[in-house]
Amino acid sequence: MGDFQETGWRVAVCTELHRIEEQCAASAREQEEIVRLWRIVNMLLCSAAVLASGVAGSLVLASAPVPMAAGGLGMGATLLMALVCVVAPARRAGRAALSAKSYGALRTQARQAWQVDLNGQAFGEARQTLHQLTDRWDRVNDLALPTPRWARRRAEEEIMSTSVEEVMVGRMNDVLSIFPVQA
Repeated sequence: MGDFQETGWRVAVCTELHRIEEQCAASAREQEEIVRLWRIVNMLLCSAAVLASGVAGSLVLASAPVPMAAGGLGMGATLLMALVCVVAPARRAGRAALSAKSYGALRTQARQAWQVDLNGQAFGEARQTLHQLTDRWDRVNDLALPTPRWARRRAEEEIMSTSVEEVMVGRMNDVLSIFPVQA
């Protein structure tokens, strides 16, 4: 393969690996935002259910003159617990956390592929590595919870805090690092 073709496919593969790394970083941040949301929802629903059941039980034991209030609070606590079971915020938080970890691991693999492996690989090996990463990325995407707009915006705000110049200098250094130095 000629030098020009060699350079061309290496830049193309490196660019694609960079794209996978960046998308995984953004997706991991988005999933972390979702984890925060579902943990808060879980805490609020469970706390409200415990509080309502405790007050209802206290009213019943105190032989309050308002048994309807105790019954209403008991029913409210039951409704809140049913809501916790149906919505399953703890399960959703766990699933989002697993997705965030998977995106993080995939990001690391993509970075290692272009920083360490790409320079010593032939075209077929690099293409196979890219194919394996893409397949794993698809599986992680299937596992991940859908990302609401607000979570995507918060993740983008974190990404945008890095200056454009830093990103471009880093990219240029990365592209130049995949080419062997000839003495």
